Amino acid sequence: LEFRRVLFRSPDISALSISLDEAVLATGHTDGSVHFWHMDSGFDFRAVQIQSEAVNTLALSPDGHTIATGDHQGVVRL
Repeated sequence: LEFRRVLFRSPDISALSISLDEAVLATGHTDGSVHFWHMDSGFDFRAVQIQSEAVNTLALSPDGHTIATGDHQGVVRL
């Protein structure tokens, strides 16, 4: 088991998922957005507004091309 410390400066992170190759971290936020970060640099390279409610759950597909988000009402978005 290996641990590494990566600093991501972003408020209100409510969910996260890491890509299978460990190159990208996806974070879900209380404003309904999802941000994508390079793991090596900590650089936020893309943000997408997915929903109007907070992102409570977040998953990346193994190929990295699909994200699934869920909110507190049980709504899942792909």
